[in-house]
Amino acid sequence: MIQICDVFSALTEKRPYRDPVEIHEALDIIEQEAINGKLDGFIVQKLKEIANNLDLREEISFKHVFEELFKDRVDEVIQMISLMSKMI
Repeated sequence: MIQICDVFSALTEKRPYRDPVEIHEALDIIEQEAINGKLDGFIVQKLKEIANNLDLREEISFKHVFEELFKDRVDEVIQMISLMSKMI
């Protein structure tokens, strides 16, 4: 899930070396990656649902997608990620 949010963020946010791509273009790229087996198709579909339910004129960020995917469990997921990173 985090990988998909990160890819979406990387595609749709301005970077020093390139301009952002349109949200629908980013979703198409991510969907193709799922078709190719590189990303989880179920999570990609959830991302598309989230994007289609938001006003696409507003900025959608990693944080928006992450919070929408995990809803009231965001703090729990962040704690789990923190614990896992300490184990590495």
